[in-house]
Amino acid sequence: MILFLYGVDIYRSNQKLKNLKAKYVEKYGDTNLETFEDGFELGKIKGAITALPFLADKRLVIIKNIFKSKSKDILDGISEILEYVPEETITIFWEEAVPDKRTVLFKKLIKEKSEEFEKLQGYKLTKWIEDDVADKGGKISGKNAEKLASYVGDDLNQLENEIAKLVTFRSEGEISSEDIDLLVNSKLSGNIFNLVDAVGTGDYRKTAQYMHELLAQGENEIYILTMIVRQFRNLILIKDYEGKLDKIGIAKEVGLHPFVVQKGMAQARKFSIQELKNMYEKLLDTDIAIKTGEKEPLLALDLLVKELCK
Repeated sequence: MILFLYGVDIYRSNQKLKNLKAKYVEKYGDTNLETFEDGFELGKIKGAITALPFLADKRLVIIKNIFKSKSKDILDGISEILEYVPEETITIFWEEAVPDKRTVLFKKLIKEKSEEFEKLQGYKLTKWIEDDVADKGGKISGKNAEKLASYVGDDLNQLENEIAKLVTFRSEGEISSEDIDLLVNSKLSGNIFNLVDAVGTGDYRKTAQYMHELLAQGENEIYILTMIVRQFRNLILIKDYEGKLDKIGIAKEVGLHPFVVQKGMAQARKFSIQELKNMYEKLLDTDIAIKTGEKEPLLALDLLVKELCK
């Protein structure tokens, strides 16, 4: 049996792998379990896959991120080994991204039992939050699950941490909107929103003030820039549908929560679509300048704020 788990939602794909591994160990033990993560050697992998299980009915071989090897010989070699996988061996390929679909190996694996893990958005993300809260013994309404998603985003690792915190705090009854405001760190998102709002009015003093408040909170420059980029990207998506759809329609089209869209619609009115695109380009230029070492992060942010407020 060959299983192929891949996609950008590493949290869910990793959970699936952990569950499969746990079920195997519970039934067969770990004597016949082997994992390959780096330094891939075709001989060892082939030996692990084709060997007969020792005092058990099944072997489990897990191969992680084989596509990262970038070696055509390795990928082609693994592709050939797939022809010799015995019934007694369960082989799981796990990838933390979407591999190159043009490769022979990908084309073979996708024909097996495969599952792609995409980022959860909209209703699916809200439902995941509700289910995770229930699994942890708590209760939350759909509206408050939506609010939590708008605060945290689609990072399931962070969401799980926030949910654990909320369920512990609200051990009896239902998680409230006030609980989320109290316990979930939305201050960063709020200040990013205020910063972009100040840019919309061309108020350099306020924009710089919000930026330095974020720095004072201990956020690093790269993360602040990433959050600003995300906000402007959302505004461009919302602006494209301005006057064509209501907030629910826009939310469905762009994969954002209605709560986020409602706030974004008011903010997007302060910019033309061309202004947003020009600012987005400046943001990307700043990102490149920081990552290539052309500019120091703090100086780059200060210059960016001045440029955006012109």
